[in-house]
Amino acid sequence: SDVCSSIYPGATVSNWLESATATDNCDTDPELTYNFDVTTLNVCVGGTLTVTWTATDACNNTTQRGRSITVIPDTEKPVITAPDDITLDCGDISETADPSAQITAWLGSASASDNCDTDPELSYDFDMSQLNICAPATYTITVTWTANDACNNTTSSSRTITVVPDT
Repeated sequence: SDVCSSIYPGATVSNWLESATATDNCDTDPELTYNFDVTTLNVCVGGTLTVTWTATDACNNTTQRGRSITVIPDTEKPVITAPDDITLDCGDISETADPSAQITAWLGSASASDNCDTDPELSYDFDMSQLNICAPATYTITVTWTANDACNNTTSSSRTITVVPDT
């Protein structure tokens, strides 16, 4: 079973642990316990964890069986889907088309996905004060989005805003 289906794969492992069964020649319902604490499972670190089940019948006869959980660490970086570069010129700027609103929408159209983390953190380095619509010449601003998952795998993607002032 894939324990990377979420940041906390405890439910997947708990279901696997609870799927074990025990039978006995005299006791129709032997007690079955295991020595594994699901909170020790860490998909960011990985490794092999051993689980030991102990079956105990009504006469206190016991049998133990062990199995291993191999956790492959999450080393895969998130994927960023960034919008195409944008160009703003005097046709984009009017009383009804505020460039800051266009840029905010453009920035908000980026997204991040990850193989394990269902909600990786996505940030960008743009500050609206960088926008100067009255600049004397065309200029570009590079915007970099950074995505970070729960295992601190990080990736970045950059796009540019080209500003063509009304000269």
